[in-house]
Amino acid sequence: MTFGSKGANQPFDDADRYFLQQISAHSAVCLNTCLLYEKRQKEKEDLDKILQNLSLLYSIGKAMNYISDLKKLLQFILGQAIEITSAEKGSLMLYEMETDRLDIRVVAGLEDDAFQEKVNNNEIKCRSFKPGEGIAGRVFASAKPIVVNNIKEDDVFVDSDASYVRSIVCIPMVVYNDVIGVINVTNKRHGKDFTDEDVEMLKAVADQAAVAINKAQLWDMAVTDSLTGLYVRRYFMVKLQEELLRAERYNNILSIVMADLDRFKNINDTYG
Repeated sequence: MTFGSKGANQPFDDADRYFLQQISAHSAVCLNTCLLYEKRQKEKEDLDKILQNLSLLYSIGKAMNYISDLKKLLQFILGQAIEITSAEKGSLMLYEMETDRLDIRVVAGLEDDAFQEKVNNNEIKCRSFKPGEGIAGRVFASAKPIVVNNIKEDDVFVDSDASYVRSIVCIPMVVYNDVIGVINVTNKRHGKDFTDEDVEMLKAVADQAAVAINKAQLWDMAVTDSLTGLYVRRYFMVKLQEELLRAERYNNILSIVMADLDRFKNINDTYG
């Protein structure tokens, strides 16, 4: 505390100094109390945020376990990634070993709903990327996330003007030390930058997503025929058991219609 000259050019005496010392001491106590309160409030807010994030991640992970359909799972994962980072749009890409490329499997947040639906239904083939190509390819090859809050400063990004992208976070999805794909979220809402917290939350979602996607892919391999893409007997037995339990639970009548394919044995004998 600093004081100017005393009125009428009078010097400060011992009484003045004692009074000012008392005021300074009380002020110091009050100020320290306020600082401690603000610190505790900040710690409480941080703890509440951590608990909120953990609760959100738990809910996301729990929901993933109940989705066996791969397409629905991918759409759910991407939707959650966009929501938790407050992004405008995003895409989810999976690695195809046969072509050695990253393919866009689902998109969300596009202004053209019809175009978005066609992409998600695989009616439109989007550009794919080789490992190391573009931001997604770099993330896949390095298994490390990339955050760019100003695309104009990164010459690796492809066609930023055409894609209306200002900023991007790209996170790898890794399961059993293998990268199976990447999640891209672009353009944080209200023109803001993506934060470290956004990246950490997205990494946590990506870790859960990788396990769930791998599980769904294994399930698809187990219940579909690689030659025809049709469901095999195992899928029929699982679904039959589900419907029997449903009919029993609701006391409904269950009927089954079975149709055989003419000369399908010839296909099996020829192509395995």
